[in-house]
Amino acid sequence: EMKGNVNSASEVLRYIEAHGSDVAKMVVMLSAGTPMSYMGEFIGGYVNLFGLPNLGKTLLLTVASFLWGSGERGRSTGTSAKDTVNARYAQLEAFNSIPLTFDEATGLHATINLPGEENKIGTLLYEITDGRGKARVDRDGSRKDVTLFSTMVIASSNNSLRRICTVQSVPTAAQLQRAFEIEIDEPVMTGATDEERSMRMREVGMAIGASGGTIGIRLARHYAMNRAALESEASALIGMLKQGGICRDRTPTTIAMLALLGGRVLAREGLWSMSD
Repeated sequence: EMKGNVNSASEVLRYIEAHGSDVAKMVVMLSAGTPMSYMGEFIGGYVNLFGLPNLGKTLLLTVASFLWGSGERGRSTGTSAKDTVNARYAQLEAFNSIPLTFDEATGLHATINLPGEENKIGTLLYEITDGRGKARVDRDGSRKDVTLFSTMVIASSNNSLRRICTVQSVPTAAQLQRAFEIEIDEPVMTGATDEERSMRMREVGMAIGASGGTIGIRLARHYAMNRAALESEASALIGMLKQGGICRDRTPTTIAMLALLGGRVLAREGLWSMSD
């Protein structure tokens, strides 16, 4: 869905660049870089933004969505804990290389590892990062095609996924390595006072609701025209991050590569201030 134009959308990005927190800027860059998720250490990815209410977690998910589709809350490119498992996998397949947002994932986390329950979040993490859904069969016994995707899920939660897994069970290292968590402990827009920060969050929310989707066309064209060069650049970034000791684990390496590459692509399109 497209609203407004590239000029109005770019003004939103400039505003976030000027007044957004480091996390807000990182989410913009990560969202722009998600089409290269398949070049990461995992095929897909799961980023969890957690913290207290009213700090702007949902706003950041809507910002991530606005680059590629609707910037209206409730109509953004997302899923929720109320969706069925099959619906969620259908969305992962449909979005494939653009970010899928998962607002208030606490609703799913609430049943993690309870006695007699499936480890829902553990299973979801494995299947997102492995890039495949469940194998199923028809009534006649024939096997259905397995859903494949390379989707980055950007989620919000009131609690740390790692904390919930650790309290309710003994999680495997493989489970915890597949999620990248960012704690939101301050408003996602900066300002001298609480009132100013709240005002800026409201302004961004209204602006992205009127300017969704137009930047995604520019980004998609850029990726299509420069695919081979961007693949080489992604590989070089991963090598740099590992060699410099900046990132040691696979998930942080992938997230850092996508954010850096996304920032570069936005800058090359004249939408962001970042040098190569």
